[in-house]
Amino acid sequence: MGSRALGQLPPLRRCWWLCSPAARDAPSELPHLRPIDYGLSIDAGCDLYFSFFKLSPQLTFHYGLANLHQTHRPDLQGDPRIRFTEAVRGMATRALLFTLSFE
Repeated sequence: MGSRALGQLPPLRRCWWLCSPAARDAPSELPHLRPIDYGLSIDAGCDLYFSFFKLSPQLTFHYGLANLHQTHRPDLQGDPRIRFTEAVRGMATRALLFTLSFE
């Protein structure tokens, strides 16, 4: 890695440690995503006290604000597979999380 800046790192491939160098340098068929995501999180929970433990259920909803889909793919220019990248308008994080904590 050396002294490269974070934005200059090559995109991860699905088999970067298993493939030959030629396979690693081939264009990835996976969609490319931006490395940074931000959004809003709303959660609600409570503490339930029992004689031997405390139970804390929590419900969290995360709504991503950023478009994570990278539409600029110079590695696919002139390749018919670019239609799959162009078909997706955007990708964002949406998560609903239910957590149970025992203490």
